[in-house]
Amino acid sequence: MDDPGKLSKSEFEAKIRTERHKLEESLIEAHIPSDVEHLRELFELRSKQPASDKEPQIELEDFVDCLHFQSKEVSQRTLMRMEGRIKSLQNLVFTLMGEEVDSPKRHGTSPRARARRGADSPGTL
Repeated sequence: MDDPGKLSKSEFEAKIRTERHKLEESLIEAHIPSDVEHLRELFELRSKQPASDKEPQIELEDFVDCLHFQSKEVSQRTLMRMEGRIKSLQNLVFTLMGEEVDSPKRHGTSPRARARRGADSPGTL
């Protein structure tokens, strides 16, 4: 490992190639419903590209935490919190873009949004 505590994409792929069977057994023993392809997807989702020209990396602790966390079921409350967070981020983006939070563009009533929905769709002006 080039950077202690981190795993690069090439190191990750090398581990999968050389220790695939061992990895799958470890996942089963740890009661983590996953397979090697899922591990690859998780790596892609959680890895970060360093500022330098290095390949994507993931913190080992973050990767292990994600493995344990991904096996938990999502509750309605969690989804509601996520929706609230997304709405806050949308408001921030619109504010940074100089649009009013409650502008017609934001609610899909802009001419462009109406054209995408079609003239006969509900909500057109």
